[in-house]
Amino acid sequence: METAQPVIAAENLHVHFRRGLIGTPATRIRALDGMNLEVREGEFFALVGQNGAGKSTAMYSFLGLIRPTSGRVRLMGGAPELGSAIYRGVAYLPEEPHYHLYMTVGEALRYYGSLYGRRVADAEISSALDRLGLGPFRDLRLSKCSKGMKQKLSRRPAGAPRPRLDRDYEHARSLRSGNAGHARRHHRARPRHR
Repeated sequence: METAQPVIAAENLHVHFRRGLIGTPATRIRALDGMNLEVREGEFFALVGQNGAGKSTAMYSFLGLIRPTSGRVRLMGGAPELGSAIYRGVAYLPEEPHYHLYMTVGEALRYYGSLYGRRVADAEISSALDRLGLGPFRDLRLSKCSKGMKQKLSRRPAGAPRPRLDRDYEHARSLRSGNAGHARRHHRARPRHR
């Protein structure tokens, strides 16, 4: 049986930060110290650890937002360079996303979907809102939405391509039981690439 190509590969990944005021002796913080990880397409993984264990640093390294001190990261077979076409297949929801609170749920879904370079049809908006259980809240301002409603809205905007790599581990800890069930159903329904 042929194995799928890794969507994330980290080899001997080291990320060190300098801590201290300018002009004072600096200490080096080892956020990651020789991390090795391989995640293949269709697999699910979780980064679990205490505060300060390096989970966010690892994610930022995988996304190319932090350059490793040493080691190598591959994202869907390529180097995670900002602006690269490989990001078209990546979805990432940080622990604390920021929303355009002046928009309604429907406006936000249309706007976020349009960021993928295409006009999103009304039918797609309606279908996505129904799928997310947000149909009755189409005209509600995001400033009035619960945290759970905003998280649902962030899952995958209407018009967005289905990502090959869906990274929302950071907000999984804050999902309420209803949203956690929605996330499980969403992942079960997704086709597995082989």
